[in-house]
Amino acid sequence: MPSLKELLLIAQEEHAVELFRRQQDGNWTVHDSVGLEASVELTSIACTLQLRELYENVLTPEQ
Repeated sequence: MPSLKELLLIAQEEHAVELFRRQQDGNWTVHDSVGLEASVELTSIACTLQLRELYENVLTPEQ
């Protein structure tokens, strides 16, 4: 799917996300964000997500 530029995986059991971003050469890079103070920037849709907001009503084994 060539139109896919970014893929965000959200962990269920910890406060962490992995952002896979397609580079111009077609290769993918991975950017990890961990902890409630972290954020992740989705450049394809001009959006920054705060992990604290993302996990606001989610209970994890850490809690």
